[in-house]
Amino acid sequence: MNALLANTQRKDHEMSLVATATAPHDTRGLYETDGGYAVDRREHQRVMTIYRVARVLMQDDQALALLRNISDKGVSLSISRTMDPGEHLRVQLSDSVEVQGEVVWSQQDMCGVEFDQAVDCRAILGQLVEEAATGKARALRLPTNALAMVDSEAGMVAARIQNVSQAGAALKTRSNFKPGMHVRIRTVSGIERRGTVRWSDDGWAGVQLIEPIGLRQLGSARFWETD
Repeated sequence: MNALLANTQRKDHEMSLVATATAPHDTRGLYETDGGYAVDRREHQRVMTIYRVARVLMQDDQALALLRNISDKGVSLSISRTMDPGEHLRVQLSDSVEVQGEVVWSQQDMCGVEFDQAVDCRAILGQLVEEAATGKARALRLPTNALAMVDSEAGMVAARIQNVSQAGAALKTRSNFKPGMHVRIRTVSGIERRGTVRWSDDGWAGVQLIEPIGLRQLGSARFWETD
């Protein structure tokens, strides 16, 4: 089953969103690379502005966030949940790359995190590029247990969304979904998306969404909790 879930994650398209430089409206010195990064070349600051989704683990929740920039000493994030200064976070840039730190400032949907220990941010970004080049990169997902209704050519059935990313979801259902089947997923929280079944096995199905879910709408894992 883990192999099947991993297969769906590989098929997901992790969404790259435009980030600003260190100042909210400063986009000077940015350029795109094959790895999907925009780099601020001011070496004395060692600040890199990147296009990347990160998974943020808190004490009682986790959420997907937009990593706005990274330095050897910390990161700035755009996240749907309010963060409190002093809160300790684990920031996962991929399933194998994680940094930890403390929130040192928070303003609206932005926060700054100071690492527990300084890192080599260029080495970290290099590792992420290598993961993408070798096919090891997978879309980061939120674990969920959300009730949803799924409409397909087989009819309307209830399902549980076991995990979700911006571009895909893993469903647990009694319906016999088949690869290639078109579905429409509607959650109790009001999110509705169409997608295509990519795999199915023993009550599980992986769906690739036609229209990605925005980070703000995706929210945090607690947002998806249903009885």
